[in-house]
Amino acid sequence: MSQVEPKIGFQVGQRVGCYEFLDVLDTSSCEIAYKVRNHLTQRLEALKVLSADSSEDRENIERFLREIKVHAKLLHPNIVTFYNAAELDGQLVMTKELVEGITLAERLKRMGALPWIEAVSHISQILQALSFAHEHGIIHRNVTPETIILTEDTTVKLNGFDLAKPIASPSLTQAGSVLGVTKYIPPEQIRGLGPLDARSDLYSVGVVLYEALTGRLPFDSSSQFKVMMDHVNAEAPSPSSVNPKVPPEFDGVVMKALAKNPADRFQTADAFRARLEGLKNTLRGKSGAAHTEQPQVESLAPVGAGAGAAEIAAPDFGMAAVSGAGRSSFLLLVLGVSSLLVGVIVALLLAVARL
Repeated sequence: MSQVEPKIGFQVGQRVGCYEFLDVLDTSSCEIAYKVRNHLTQRLEALKVLSADSSEDRENIERFLREIKVHAKLLHPNIVTFYNAAELDGQLVMTKELVEGITLAERLKRMGALPWIEAVSHISQILQALSFAHEHGIIHRNVTPETIILTEDTTVKLNGFDLAKPIASPSLTQAGSVLGVTKYIPPEQIRGLGPLDARSDLYSVGVVLYEALTGRLPFDSSSQFKVMMDHVNAEAPSPSSVNPKVPPEFDGVVMKALAKNPADRFQTADAFRARLEGLKNTLRGKSGAAHTEQPQVESLAPVGAGAGAAEIAAPDFGMAAVSGAGRSSFLLLVLGVSSLLVGVIVALLLAVARL
């Protein structure tokens, strides 16, 4: 939770209309998010309102209204669900799904780098959310671990649409105007290479994937200026060189996502996701084959048996080379010899008895 303490428009314990205010979820210099109970729907929701300090600022009001319009268009399993917008006690509010879980940022802070399978699973779901948003003409512009929520049932949800805009918007941030977290912004936003588009989101996803796999950012410094210059000019070390547990096959995928030129990146979220899922299935297939071959070998002989144990346990007495009528003759010969041996043994026993 932010340390900023703006003037609060509602009090915990207060009931306004159908909403009972239960807790403060988050605060910033511009907004406050509450946990509320909607007594009409009988469900818990998240309610967001502009802080008293920013409610008079035209730019903040326009951004809040834009978020309402953009988020209301996006109904997808991997996007936090928008519920409603209304005027409450003279203040404009929006309500949305209250997601139980932790952010990816919290998960990384507690545990460090994720197992690669888990990281790929999380990012694949975020790419599904972005694919849906991009298809509806929306660019997110704020994909970071803070805006990614991990739920207990392994569903991942994308949040934080306060900077989202229609891709075709003429006022879409460009020309060196930096909004969002500098550690995740694409180079073209810093350099002002033209309007941002879906590929700008995919660069941010590449940064998040790098961090999830390695436990560290590709570019990090106490100086925001240096971080921005590194996004523009520097090459990040490959993920597998930072974390040897990352299969090197993922290096090319991550570095493609982090390409400086948008034309060199994945062109769509679906293409990015398909490449990740393809690699995951290939690597899991190799791992599965290695695990399934060993039991087959062990099943041929009892535990602790040597190399020749199978030959001793299942001798064929040369029968493999004999077939058909020859096999029958061979069996008769064996039976005859056996009878002769039995007769000899009986005769010897009788002779011994007479003595």
